[in-house]
Amino acid sequence: MKTFTEPEVLTDKSRLQEIFDLRVYAWEKSPSPVNINRKTYPNGLFDKFDQSAIHKVSYNEKNEIIAAERVNIIHNLEDLPHPEQFANIDLPDKRPFLYSSRLVIHPEYRKMGLKELYDIARLQFQVENDFAFSLAKTFLFRTKELTKFGWEDCGEAPPIKDYPFPYGENILIILLKNAQTALDNFEEISKRR
Repeated sequence: MKTFTEPEVLTDKSRLQEIFDLRVYAWEKSPSPVNINRKTYPNGLFDKFDQSAIHKVSYNEKNEIIAAERVNIIHNLEDLPHPEQFANIDLPDKRPFLYSSRLVIHPEYRKMGLKELYDIARLQFQVENDFAFSLAKTFLFRTKELTKFGWEDCGEAPPIKDYPFPYGENILIILLKNAQTALDNFEEISKRR
């Protein structure tokens, strides 16, 4: 039986490369692989936001990183990845806010509840640190999942030139205004299972 840890903050930044490699491997093994593979990303999938991010990770029994997500604390809209995508969204004025991205789960650990653990950890981080709101971009199927827990669908993100995912039109922007309500919704649905 596979075991793993709950999401925790990555303290050893020398292990970031494992996350970058996991992102590529997960896309290669996904049900709908795109142009993200070891040939196009030989050094893993990463960008400048990884260095300033807070990375949460889960480990298996061999101490391998098998899931990860990053959260960036954003002070100005210009600090967002591709800020032009957020230009037409009415956001609260309070700063800073959170931007979460790059949730990745090793294919052998999918459908084991990790995605929900990361959703909860992200909300807890927001509530514990009193961030007024969080933003994320995600694909349509995740948008449907997250709106059940209090996230607001703010519409389609405009396509980005040279974006590694060929279906940018399916990436939606999600705004969370009340993380505590979302946490309560998670707890309520968990009780029903």
